[in-house]
Amino acid sequence: MIKQVAVTVDLDEDIYATIERIAHDESRTVGEELRYIAGRVAVGEPVDPRPNVKKLGFVEFIRNRVEAFDE
Repeated sequence: MIKQVAVTVDLDEDIYATIERIAHDESRTVGEELRYIAGRVAVGEPVDPRPNVKKLGFVEFIRNRVEAFDE
């Protein structure tokens, strides 16, 4: 059984705007996008699934999502 908790965080406006833009393009709400990001980061899911690619923290994960989005 999964227990959910509510969390309040402070984000820089530019990071929030980026998450908002990604969420819009992925047809998700900002809350859904944040849950998606947190879930990927929590399990150490790399953006690039190739072997020997280090697991990413939150900032690196966002940066890679933005770079992929902008291509």
